[in-house]
Amino acid sequence: MINKLFLIILCMISSYANDKVSIQLLWKHQFQFAGIYIAKYKGFYNDVGLDVNIKEFNFGTDIANDVISQKSTFGIGYSNIVLESNKVVLLNAFFQTSPHVIVTTNPKITTIDDFKGKRLMTDDSSTKSVEFNGMLNPKDVVFKDLKLLKHTFNIQDLIDKKCDLMTVYTSNELYELDKQNINYMIFDPRDYGYDFYSDILFTSAKYAKQNPMIVKKFKEQTIRGWIWAFEHIEETVDIIQKNYKTNKSNDSLLYEAGILKSLAYYKTNQFGKIKQSKIKEIYNVYYMLDMVKNDINFNKMIFDTKMQEPIYPIPLNPVYDYNKAKLGKKLFYDTRLSGNNTINCASCHILEIGGDDNSQFSTGINGSIGNINSPTVLNAKYNISQFWDGRAKDLKEQAMGPIENPIEMGNSFKTLVKELKEDNKLLNEFNYLYKDGITKANITDAIAEFEKALTTPNGKFDKYLRGDQNAISQDAKDGYKLFKQLGCINCHNGINVGGNLYQKVGVFHKFSTKVMSLGIMSLTGNVIDKNYFRVPMLRNISQTAPYFHSGDIDTLENAVKIMANIQLGLKLPKKDVNKIVKFLKTLDGELPAIIKDDI
Repeated sequence: MINKLFLIILCMISSYANDKVSIQLLWKHQFQFAGIYIAKYKGFYNDVGLDVNIKEFNFGTDIANDVISQKSTFGIGYSNIVLESNKVVLLNAFFQTSPHVIVTTNPKITTIDDFKGKRLMTDDSSTKSVEFNGMLNPKDVVFKDLKLLKHTFNIQDLIDKKCDLMTVYTSNELYELDKQNINYMIFDPRDYGYDFYSDILFTSAKYAKQNPMIVKKFKEQTIRGWIWAFEHIEETVDIIQKNYKTNKSNDSLLYEAGILKSLAYYKTNQFGKIKQSKIKEIYNVYYMLDMVKNDINFNKMIFDTKMQEPIYPIPLNPVYDYNKAKLGKKLFYDTRLSGNNTINCASCHILEIGGDDNSQFSTGINGSIGNINSPTVLNAKYNISQFWDGRAKDLKEQAMGPIENPIEMGNSFKTLVKELKEDNKLLNEFNYLYKDGITKANITDAIAEFEKALTTPNGKFDKYLRGDQNAISQDAKDGYKLFKQLGCINCHNGINVGGNLYQKVGVFHKFSTKVMSLGIMSLTGNVIDKNYFRVPMLRNISQTAPYFHSGDIDTLENAVKIMANIQLGLKLPKKDVNKIVKFLKTLDGELPAIIKDDI
């Protein structure tokens, strides 16, 4: 009986696990893979249901073979990965041009002609590199003309004249030469017309075909991690030093980051861009150098994100600090947050009925009435920002607003902190979790942590996305198809089916309402921003009437008809409206267990 019970529990746990994937790095831990570290450390992967294992490079690892055989889910390759054309799919290029060069400290070596007979310290991947072969070939120089030495990856060997030339990364070994003020000369393939991608993210063609949504999510969140890393270089270096065994100093990591950022955005402002035309250029050079014989299908070589579903499931296991979330739950239901101890967060955000209060406008302190519809707090962690006008960048900022708003809670943090400190039990809980106890920052942090737990996974549509074709009806499937065909999906996409961009209300026709709200113009003061709002998410939308920022649309059917008209310029027949509504109702999910947990 106990064994059966254990198996049942084990199956339940397994069914709610994130998708496990791995990525094989191209080298040892350093800034070269910062975007991957950040996507994991910041929870970007986990936000979309991915449990990522990062595998450091070991000598002897055949990255392409490991990925093709699915020993690793994803890999990072040099430009020669195109030679595996029919077996792999390319996702993006971390660097638009390669940091791989040949360097010398020998003042007598000034041209490629001078390479002949010299000692070159290199590795197999470099001798097979299209860039290096392309650079040498026009000068009638081939690697056989040089004395090839096994690479030690120690720049000191070049300094000590144990070799004449060395293949290096401009972002790595040159740091030590600059630090020691040693004169050197580099031979960069880019200067000879070989300007190719480096550090190409790829997966096997078989895996991409079987798991397109996982590949799409991994690609998107890796890009997200890289963008964050380059925007917060010093913080990223600190994260690498604390969490990964790197043999590089802070200064060398910062040096590396600066070089790699310039290469990542070389001739572009878009991270990770990869173009079929450039892949063809790489392949053609291999072909001209007689390093490859077979033709390849370039149309299938680059992963087509547009062909994947634009909506993806909510992760089954959101990441949050349970103890802080439990404290945050206490505060969420604590009426002391309001100036007269009568209302709490749950007064406007009733979690059991959709995370709002099903009213046009919420009632605040002393019966004050708001002037805009309260959004749901469920799944709010996945929004690009908080509030209709996006004035709060995250959940912590959102939690600050209502407490001191005179028509919501009408309190002050000074008063609130003083009152809560008089509660010895609560004070002990804060002191246990926060070094500085009860403060404004810690109050909002705890509430935000609770709200991170308020996700609603495993809805019917999420089950459908995960492969259960019977999870939704045919009418709902038809409704989803219409939702995409008509253009609703252009604004309502991603994990929250919205909440990830701003859009004007009334694109084709003016939205008629008596509720006055300027949208983000109230923040920017720019008239061009008038009537632009954060696009609402559609998760649990059947439970959150009335609709729109105005809160004056009573049914989901009316909301669909109005949006089709004012945003798309369409008048939908009743049958289409009904099918879209049936699809939208499949977006309801399961409430998280923490809602029922004892405070």
